[in-house]
Formats: sequence, C-alpha cells, structure tokens
Amino acid sequence: MKSRSSSRAALLMFVAAWSLPAQIRITPTRAPSGEVTLNFKQGNFSAITGRPFSAVDSLEQTLHEGTHVLIKSDPVYRDAMGRTRTESRQFLSETGTFFEYVEIVDPVDGLQYVLDSAHEIAYRIHVKVSVHASAAPQPCLAGKPMAGSLAGNIATLNEGLGSKIIDGLAVCGRRTTLTYPAGSAIFGNDRPVSTVSEDWASWEELGRLVSTSHTQPGIGVMIGSLKNLRLEEPDPSLFRPPANYRIVDESAEFTVPLETAKPSRQQPRSVTALTGMPYSAEQVLSMDEVLGDGTKLTHESSLARHFRDLAGRTRVDRGSMGVEIVDPVAGYSYRLDPVNEIAVRTAIEVKFGLAQAASAPPAGAGQPAREWLGEQTVDGMTTYGIRHTTTFPAGSAGADRPTKMVDERWRSPQLGIDMVSRISNPRASDFTMTVRNLTFAEPDAALFRIPDGYRVVDDPAFASR
Repeated sequence: MKSRSSSRAALLMFVAAWSLPAQIRITPTRAPSGEVTLNFKQGNFSAITGRPFSAVDSLEQTLHEGTHVLIKSDPVYRDAMGRTRTESRQFLSETGTFFEYVEIVDPVDGLQYVLDSAHEIAYRIHVKVSVHASAAPQPCLAGKPMAGSLAGNIATLNEGLGSKIIDGLAVCGRRTTLTYPAGSAIFGNDRPVSTVSEDWASWEELGRLVSTSHTQPGIGVMIGSLKNLRLEEPDPSLFRPPANYRIVDESAEFTVPLETAKPSRQQPRSVTALTGMPYSAEQVLSMDEVLGDGTKLTHESSLARHFRDLAGRTRVDRGSMGVEIVDPVAGYSYRLDPVNEIAVRTAIEVKFGLAQAASAPPAGAGQPAREWLGEQTVDGMTTYGIRHTTTFPAGSAGADRPTKMVDERWRSPQLGIDMVSRISNPRASDFTMTVRNLTFAEPDAALFRIPDGYRVVDDPAFASR
C-alpha cells in the first residue's frame, strides 16, 4: 500500500540537514492526567574557533503556485573562542503553543545552557566539546558529473559546482539529482520524476552549510540560508546567562514540567448513539496531485477502521494515532494508550436513536458559514454534503499571500460517518477520504471492551460521574 510518509521523511531529512548539528533535543510528552513535560536530551558537540559570525538561520518553502512560506528564522551567533548561541522556538502539538528557548554552548568552560526566558531559568549542563580551529578554504573545482544508481532503479547524478563567494565567505557547491522511475512507492508517479538538492558549504571556515535548496515533486522548493551574515565578533554578553536568571544544574538528560492551564471541569460531552444497524468499514486516504508537466502523483493509505454493534457501541481504530471506544450503554468513552496500557475514561451524555430512522439535517442547519450541497447516494447510503471554505490572510503561518483551504464532506446520517471527504490545501497535496469494505454484520464483541491488563484512569478535563 502506497504511503506519503516516505516523501515527508525526505523533507524532514532536508530540514535536519540544514540546521546546525543537534545539541539539545526537546521531546514533549503528555501524561494521562493531562500534564505536559519537556524531555531534554544532550546531543553531540563540536566547536570551531577563530571565525566569529552572526546570522539568521532561515528556512523557507516556495509552493507550486508561488506562495512563499517562512518556516523558521532563528538568530545564531559564534565568537572567536567557539562559543555559540542559538535562539529557537519549537511548536508543541500537545499544548498548541510554541516553546521559546535559547541554547548556549561554551567550549571554554565546558558548559551548556538552556535558557527559559519565560521563567528566567538557565539549565546548566557540563559537556565535552570537540574544538577545531578555523582553516583557510580548500580549492574547490567544478567536476564532471558522476552518474550512478540506487536500489529501486533510482538514477543518481552528482555534480561539483566549484566555488563562489557568499557574503564575503568562500563556499563550495555540489548538486545531487535523483530520478525516480514511474511507479515509485515514494511518489506514486505515473512517469519519471526528479528531486534536486544543491548545497553551498563553508566547512573549513564556518563548519556548516551556508545555503542549500531542495526541489521535490509535491512539496515545491525548500531553501535554507544564512541571512544577514556578519563575519565579526558578537556582543560577549550573548554567551552568558542573564544575571537575573536562576541557575539550575542538570544532567545530560532531564525533564521539566511545563506549566499549562489546568483543565477546567467540563460537562460530559453529548453523544448520539445509533442502534439497530451494526457495521464495519475502513476509511482510506488518497492523495492526488498533477504537476505542472502533467505528471500525476497518487498515494493511498488506510486511515481508520470503524465498528458499531447492534446496541450503538462504536470503535475507531486509527493505528498509531490511537483507538477510541464509545460505550453508550455504560455512559463512557475510552481512549486506549497501547504503549502504557492505559484507558482514559470520559463520561458522556447519551441520546439514543434508531439508525434506520436517521436523516439529514435541514439545509444549512446550525452552519451559517458553510455551503449546503444537497443529498446524494454513495455506495448505497444516502448522504448530505457540506462545503467549508477557509481563507487565511497573508502572514498566516509564514505565508506571503492569502491562502484558501476547501473542505467538502458527504456524511451518512445512518452510519454517523463521512462516506467521502475532500480537502484542497495549497500547503499540501489535495486528498480524498472514502469508505471501503462496508459490511453490515455484528462485529466481534471484544472490540468494544477494554483489553485485559489495561489501567482505567478518568480524564481530568471532565466532571466525574
């Protein structure tokens, strides 16, 4: 089964390759109680002395229709002694917010600091740093392209681009072109497609890439660059924690609780349980895109498995995204965490209805901002359609022009699920979700029970029963 994950993985590899070598890795985790912690893990350290600089570490994406999106813009500094400072922020999906922090590495004193400006804390870790002196750039000549191949009949072409000057710095360039045959599992392409990566680096003087670009079907062009590059000594105070910060000594790996708003007690959510029509079905996600030259990219993957029994109990299995069981008879829903063998229980208010009697709501009911599309039959099921168009202004999520997302759904009132949904988004490929393998038979009763060995905990965001 084809998947877009390989294509996205290639993009993430480009982002990681552009950034400075990992010095601190931050991983957020959310406990069943709702508490979020940040887990810090030390990376590998090396320093280059004798070549101070300051710049803005920038990463941008140009979409296929020309929209420019700024992904990151992080100030970076290095002094003549090899001390570095990086100002970053990381989006935390667990809280929907950004965590802003500063990282300082001091090879002279063998210390690393992670500055939390929100709480005026400097986490201090003792480190070992490999130090190298900056050197004069080596000769870099353009070379004859070298052709080769990789597994999967992928053709490679490596080219030396010679040297040039960027902001007073001598850099050496190379270009790599990978050509994938038709039918590649990565792209789902109906004809050969290519990716092109071009790097300009200053390894001897700066110890890193100065400019890089990556062109890939379905993604557009990613460009990483050091903007506002200045080859001079930065302010020495940038490499010390502010005097008013509290110093907290930590080890190479440490965990910090993240202050989040405590979940307010909410009333149980309302659930309509449809009885009398058990079924099983699979939701399949298809992504389709036509490139400028007419090449078609097609990807398909299983999104979720749906089950409902005669009494209206439901189970949605989204694979690695988790499992949810709704038991209207008991009055609870459960989110299963298979890694920790925990079932998070939430009280629900139930309204029972007969599935065969369910019908579409009145046109536009309760949805004034959405377009009513009427009714149609999909795989023997009566569905009603709604289209929602969202326009994001220029500047939203770093885009330099307004972007528009269109969400169209055709829902079966008897099954209580979307039979077809289509989303058009300029930031990603258009995709369609459809229901397949629909069968009307009683599923295995074990699907609606908490697995043996699981610990049941109550969701703190909802009032207890």
